[in-house]
Amino acid sequence: MTCACSCFSIISLCGTYIRHTFSAAGLSAKAIDIDSKTAIHFWGPKSSPDPTNPKPPLVFLHGFGPDAHWHWYPQVLFFAREFALYVPNLVFFGDSTTTSAERSEVFQVSVGRLMQKLGVERYYVVGTSYGGFMAYHMAVMWPERVEKVVIASSAVNMRHRDNVEFLEERAK
Repeated sequence: MTCACSCFSIISLCGTYIRHTFSAAGLSAKAIDIDSKTAIHFWGPKSSPDPTNPKPPLVFLHGFGPDAHWHWYPQVLFFAREFALYVPNLVFFGDSTTTSAERSEVFQVSVGRLMQKLGVERYYVVGTSYGGFMAYHMAVMWPERVEKVVIASSAVNMRHRDNVEFLEERAK
């Protein structure tokens, strides 16, 4: 026996609310083939770049966990007033996929190639947790494209020695 109430789950309702929040902020869901093996799913302005929209582009990069829209929905309505937002799912998250055997952090910054494909020349990047690593790599790889970067809750500057010292201290 199947319960009809399963289609009214709290997660399903929250997901619908979040998608409506993104739409209300002027974003639409899209997918772009970066190359013959990789496709990036993202939320972005209805047209990109939009010559009638003077707002600076801002890219939000999520951490491990659910799709990007679950990570960034609280910020979207606030930042959409001042920025043209791009909220991609990193490869292997949401509907972003690849058949490439590559699995490095540098490969994950396919988001930089996404922005290039979209014709967005310069942009700001905000990354949290794992997305902070991606934001850092984007800024290093494309300093002429990334105007400013914000990294939150990410140990980008952590060295192996720091981790060893931390573990030794915890063992005492």
